[in-house]
Amino acid sequence: RLARDGRTEAVRAGDIAAGDTILVAPGERLAVDMDVTEGVSEADESLVSGESLPRAVAAGTRLFAGSVNLTQPVRGRAIAPASDSLLADIARMLEAGEQRRSTYRRIADKAVSLYIPLVHTTAALTFIGWLIAGAGVREALMIAVSTLIITCPCALALAAPVVQVVASGRLFAKGVFLRSGDALERIAGCGHIVFDKTGTLTIGEPKLIREPGDEALVMRAASLARASRHPLSRAIVAAAGPGTVAA
Repeated sequence: RLARDGRTEAVRAGDIAAGDTILVAPGERLAVDMDVTEGVSEADESLVSGESLPRAVAAGTRLFAGSVNLTQPVRGRAIAPASDSLLADIARMLEAGEQRRSTYRRIADKAVSLYIPLVHTTAALTFIGWLIAGAGVREALMIAVSTLIITCPCALALAAPVVQVVASGRLFAKGVFLRSGDALERIAGCGHIVFDKTGTLTIGEPKLIREPGDEALVMRAASLARASRHPLSRAIVAAAGPGTVAA
């Protein structure tokens, strides 16, 4: 953040307020929504829009939290705090989706509500029965506790929620957001999927197409590209392999 006296200071995303001047270095991910005021660069907005191709950024461009500045440093003005950013809205949407219980989760919760009283009653009857049979208090208590452990409803109560949370997390890592907890069940019944944009179907990682005899050219280009975070530079470096960086 750029202070009023011209000093730059590293601050937490939660400390940024609307109107603050933010400096974003190449390779950094934006923590707040902002309007660019100075600088020319390119931004990776795949997390926000699903588009894998970088977008040109200049003064007047609005960038949302979650975007990655790629080529040159830019300066901008924060529109709102991090808690009111687009990325925060996406996080709240995901949390709301996880809170909405699926059919199987509702069935498991209902079963647990009936199962727990039954387990406790069984353990109590076991304790009383062994006392009547002549066992000591310690022995009867150990057997009753063993009954609780063996019939523990934790697996039943946790299985469905854990599956939902793990599946949502793995999908999020792949760039897929679930807006509802029962989405996984409804997806299982889908026969067709319609995508509304081609960018959704791309990997988002450019790959260099090599031609015979261009090894020397690729190596020279890679020596320059190793100092850049641009996706096209990364593609050249991946094709050339490890090496030196041009001075």
